[in-house]
Amino acid sequence: MIKRLKIGLKTPVIEYARFGVTPGEAKKIATPEQVTLYCKRPYDYKNLPSLKAGDSVKTGQKVALFDNNNDDVIVASATGTVASVEPFVSDFGKSYIAVKIDTADSDDIENLFEIEDQVEETDPVEEGETEKEQDEEIQEEKAQPPALGDVLSILKYVPGALECDTLSNPGKPIKTIVVSGADTDLIVKSQKFAVQSQGNNLKKGLRILKDISGAEKVILALPNDLVQGFGSVGVEVKGINNQFPSALPALIMKDILDTPLPEEKSCEDMGITFLNAEAVAALGSAYNTNIMPVEKTVTVIMKDGRDVLVSARIGTPVKEIFRELDITLNDGDRIIFGGPMMGTAFYSVEQPIQQNTDAIMVQDNENVQLVSDTPCINCGECIGVCPAKIPVNMLVRFLEAGQYQDAADLYDLYSCVECGLCSFVCVSRIPIFQYIKLAKYELARINEAEATNDD
Repeated sequence: MIKRLKIGLKTPVIEYARFGVTPGEAKKIATPEQVTLYCKRPYDYKNLPSLKAGDSVKTGQKVALFDNNNDDVIVASATGTVASVEPFVSDFGKSYIAVKIDTADSDDIENLFEIEDQVEETDPVEEGETEKEQDEEIQEEKAQPPALGDVLSILKYVPGALECDTLSNPGKPIKTIVVSGADTDLIVKSQKFAVQSQGNNLKKGLRILKDISGAEKVILALPNDLVQGFGSVGVEVKGINNQFPSALPALIMKDILDTPLPEEKSCEDMGITFLNAEAVAALGSAYNTNIMPVEKTVTVIMKDGRDVLVSARIGTPVKEIFRELDITLNDGDRIIFGGPMMGTAFYSVEQPIQQNTDAIMVQDNENVQLVSDTPCINCGECIGVCPAKIPVNMLVRFLEAGQYQDAADLYDLYSCVECGLCSFVCVSRIPIFQYIKLAKYELARINEAEATNDD
């Protein structure tokens, strides 16, 4: 639950809950009868995927949805048979391709790399060369740093992964990589758990990034209470303070890197990109085991505020997690993917967890706080709490009226870091956070359409 809310003369302060000294274990969720995986490409009825129902897949296998196309790929999180390939509509009407896989009783695991562990009889020893020397050559070849393309093709699909194509974009060279081991929302503990439970894999992943990225600097950013013990990872380690929302990338840039993010600029525009600790640890695991990680650590926030860490296959429907945790849903209960400040509500227990699902929150219908159409009363609470110092009371007026471009031009829409604090303190219960996300989406859609027309 939210640990503490301090109301002072200036602004309310909310603190992240601190993690225990020992991480314990995440409850393992059994492999479901069916997993659902998403490819972030709109479903096009004029260009149907070549992947069909009935096709067999292996655990950890990279499966191309279209022939001769390595861009639109899913990684099978279980062995089984493709049940369907169909459209899926998500937030704001965004369309994806959903691949449903009926899972088998056991795993047939696909190795990431074809590595010969010994000299084959068909590969004779060269003249003047002993078997020992040839074996040493093989071991030396296996020890070579991986190629950037190979690393990105893994990092893109591992649990915890975010968009990582920026690492190979020559138009925006990355000078600093920040690997964050802090969870951005309250109560959530998935990234902290990865830091404490996968230390060796995290160190391996950090070494790989440092060797192949070409970045001038790799920084491991951790909550202050987890910094101790990570002094020998080979990269610079920085501490993040415990005040929410200090773990958001824009705040890390400002407070730790001393590089405030200008309005309408991305972190990548400034030569900085962010990865999370779970993804980098999964990268390390992939190279340590030669197997693609397919299980995601998720913080489940129960109706009574307790949190439970679970480990489930990517693509597992939330109903399976609820069943194993004895969570009963009633009419009017709310399911939220994410934490209490920045999460998004979903309407179906069939919704599967994906690579970036850090938390699932369940609210009892009696505790659901409904939004209101009451107008702003100019109390100023949102202004005082905003970390970006936006005049939210004025911004929201334009957002309610759908005047998104004016909101951006006049009242700093793009300076918003999307922490959700404005909605949290709003006396009128205006869904300010949701208005802001909708406005940014609509402006991005309009700008994309205009750019396409210009071409």
